[in-house]
Amino acid sequence: MDFDPDVLSYDAVLELFWAKHNPCSSSKPQYMSAIFVADEEQGAAARASLDAEQKSRPQKIATKILPFDPELWSDAEDYHQKYFSKNRY
Repeated sequence: MDFDPDVLSYDAVLELFWAKHNPCSSSKPQYMSAIFVADEEQGAAARASLDAEQKSRPQKIATKILPFDPELWSDAEDYHQKYFSKNRY
């Protein structure tokens, strides 16, 4: 997903995030459920959304909220990019 805050709000992105996967399954780091935040405002929104989502689920949510560091970030291989839009079923 390419995020453009002029098109879609951060809160709307968080709603999509929770709706489109199982945040309760834990897995290897390369497949972990994570929300990367760019600043404190995004961090507060992410924590609030995680808290609200946890209240609606009996299982513990495994999703991590982590700071986004562009120096450590690398895109996944091309075949992983936009996986769901390429692999509709």
